[in-house]
Amino acid sequence: RVPLVEGPQLRTEALHGVRQSTATPADAFGGVQAERVQQLGNLGMKVAQQFRDDADQSRIDDALNQLRERELDYTYGEKDGYTRLKGVQALQRDSKKPLSDEYSERFGTDIDGIEQSLGNERQRALFRQRANERLTQFRGNLMGYEAQEHQSYQLSVAEGTINTATREIAAFYNDPAKIDEGVASIRAAAYKDGRLRGLAAEQIDARALKAVSGAHLAAVDQAIGTGNPLYAE
Repeated sequence: RVPLVEGPQLRTEALHGVRQSTATPADAFGGVQAERVQQLGNLGMKVAQQFRDDADQSRIDDALNQLRERELDYTYGEKDGYTRLKGVQALQRDSKKPLSDEYSERFGTDIDGIEQSLGNERQRALFRQRANERLTQFRGNLMGYEAQEHQSYQLSVAEGTINTATREIAAFYNDPAKIDEGVASIRAAAYKDGRLRGLAAEQIDARALKAVSGAHLAAVDQAIGTGNPLYAE
């Protein structure tokens, strides 16, 4: 038979509002240590990540500096600087391409080469983003320069037309048909010159009249010089 226990029994009762714990002092100490080890590990990871970020940024900055050097060479360099190309040199290239296309392609090839020299995909991705911004700006500058040189070339052609027509009128001073032809050329060139310069219509008319008068004066001088004052009159 199993003996029965009768009478008062000893029992435990939790205090209200007090957190109960079954951890021993040794267990509590081990938990603190583990938490501190984890904190140190997290700090180490942050330091390592910061080191990698700094290293990546340094490589990217170096690559962008290389790219900027190429851009300066293509813009102002004695050998390849496009700003040294004037008039027809800027408009008619040996490559048979527009100046903006030719130089943008060369710049893009340099971007590809520098990108491949970087150490990891993160560096290459960040570099490519910045490099594409530089390429867009570089091409915009090229197109602006093309437009500027195209206008300068047109102005020089108009000036050349006026000078050539003036010489022809002087040479054929006694040929009315040649003179009329030369005057028409001078007027057309003068009006084109004025439009390119953005002048008002009154200013263009005045400049055209001055150019035609100069050509007539050259014909008069030639007539006098050849001993034909009556024709000059």
